Amino acid sequence: MSEISTNMTSVSRLGRFRTARTTLLHPVFWAALAILVLNDHLLKGAGLVPALLTGKLSDFAGLIVAPWLAVAAFGVLGARTRSARTLAFALVVLPFALTNASPMCAAWLDAAMSALGLGWRTWSDPTDLVALAVLPLTWHLTTPRAARPAQSGARALERASLVLGAAACLATSRAPEPEPATIHTTAWVLNRTGEPITLRVHWAEADVDCDAIAGRGIRAATRAVFGGGTSFALPANGVIGLADTMRGSAAIDSFRCQVVLLQADGLDDTVVAWSSLEATFMPNTRPTDDGDPLGRVMLMRRDTEIVPVAGTDVEVGDLALLELPSSCPRVTGESVEWSSWLDDRSGDVHRIDSIDVGPDGCFGFQLTSEFDAVTRSFFLCVPSFAVPFAAGSRVTIDDTVVGTGPGRRLRMESGDGEVAERASLTIYAGVDGVAHSGLYASLEPASCEGDRQPCGALTMPARSIVFYAGVSSTLEPGEARLFDVSVDLVGVRSRLLYARGEQVIFAPDACESTRADLGVRGDFVLTTYASGGAP
Repeated sequence: MSEISTNMTSVSRLGRFRTARTTLLHPVFWAALAILVLNDHLLKGAGLVPALLTGKLSDFAGLIVAPWLAVAAFGVLGARTRSARTLAFALVVLPFALTNASPMCAAWLDAAMSALGLGWRTWSDPTDLVALAVLPLTWHLTTPRAARPAQSGARALERASLVLGAAACLATSRAPEPEPATIHTTAWVLNRTGEPITLRVHWAEADVDCDAIAGRGIRAATRAVFGGGTSFALPANGVIGLADTMRGSAAIDSFRCQVVLLQADGLDDTVVAWSSLEATFMPNTRPTDDGDPLGRVMLMRRDTEIVPVAGTDVEVGDLALLELPSSCPRVTGESVEWSSWLDDRSGDVHRIDSIDVGPDGCFGFQLTSEFDAVTRSFFLCVPSFAVPFAAGSRVTIDDTVVGTGPGRRLRMESGDGEVAERASLTIYAGVDGVAHSGLYASLEPASCEGDRQPCGALTMPARSIVFYAGVSSTLEPGEARLFDVSVDLVGVRSRLLYARGEQVIFAPDACESTRADLGVRGDFVLTTYASGGAP
């Protein structure tokens, strides 16, 4: 009886020993191991499948293989309890979760591995945490079950799978060593603080005029124009590029010029701007040399603070100290506006029933169409001298788009009397110039640092150069030129008002339409007076 009991005990121990290791022969383990190996050594970088998919495949497969191997390793050491299995999972899952949730944890892991002589680079990506969903399956498949004694061939295969699995996990975690990784950028940051830091980079959600922003980039910065930002685990002597290529506007060159905000513990909110850099490749770590100073922002440690040091062709400024007074000429002009007009009523003759002036100085017209007898309201904001019509006049109204930008043209023309007895009002809004019956008006931006607008735009005031009949003159915003003859097809005398003008060199997405696009634009009001009504 004692001999039978002893034999059964031996079988039971052998069965438990097999349970701790023969789970490595499970087809799910081998399928996950195959995916891990093929994905890391064949699919990644081959362009056969999207990079997002290959990254997530490694995460899901790794969270099956790695915890499984940890449980098996504990079993080899004789630790086969539920607590041991929990500890094995924790040793794998906690580093994965922490390094993906925190760039600082990823930097600490890289530093620790570097100290051990391992070329390790961990990229922090919170979206990788979705792979944690596979852990219940892994836990279930590694749960010990009653089993028959393992054969010698099976045990040999288990040992091989343990070695292969460990090698696969190390291969997918370690950074490639043949040559240093490179980045493709213009402006760049070099961490010379002597320790890992978490650097948050916010790109301005704005279009930038590369030619005009030179020397003015950091003035464009307000906290509101910067996006949510991206955190980077930047090891000591590490390099990251600042060029953001995700903005799709054809009006900007995202490599050549940009404005960004840098944030880190111990670093004052720092604005970085550049306007004329060419993209280049460089290593993502510089242990000994500082590299070419072109486009470089070096972070240095000074006591408890981090101080940014600008290289060449790059501007650096403290966001809190950039509310500088402008040296630009004071602009006194105002924009012109009008309410939208029905396109299908353009060209119809309307009778002006009444004209009222509101408290804001805008004109309110009550117009009755001679086509359908419908009375419509129309609002127009221009100086009082610009309106040559009175109640009872018959007018046509035409509202059209000018060019390919935000420019519009509104034309009102009286429909009664001979040519000299008719008046007209032509308004150009948001245009880069005017060409009207031999009259030409262009825009010339001022040379100054720029004015920061409430929406975050950076603008420079512009004057207008007016040319007619061989004579040129200069108008500042709010000024007008009176012509002794009509420069229109009707009337006897004209007046051109240059209402306002500016060059937008930094155009945040959140700005109103007149400042959401780069370029030089202005508003002009051309009034032609009829005989008897001319000034």
